[in-house]
Amino acid sequence: MRELVWVDLVLKRDADALKLARQAVDLLPPERDALLGNSNLAGLAEVEARTGAASDAIAILRRLLTIPAGEAVSHRTIKDQIRSGTRSVRSRLSTTPHNERA
Repeated sequence: MRELVWVDLVLKRDADALKLARQAVDLLPPERDALLGNSNLAGLAEVEARTGAASDAIAILRRLLTIPAGEAVSHRTIKDQIRSGTRSVRSRLSTTPHNERA
């Protein structure tokens, strides 16, 4: 499901990406699975940030930061996600094949 979220983001189908990310959290919330649920929640925060919903992403990240031993979220990661939230995911992908990268 997470991979499909990223495909939707690259194809600029933001509404579909948000819907799938929210479904992942609904299907497996942190209250049901402390590891994968937190990961799903962090993924939703990243999707929210990348689709321009920075305030929603911040709320989710603040929640994650209050969870003991929860998803590893650093302040730098938070700032990077929010800053890149308005940029296209496609612009961050290189057209250079992986094996040719320095």
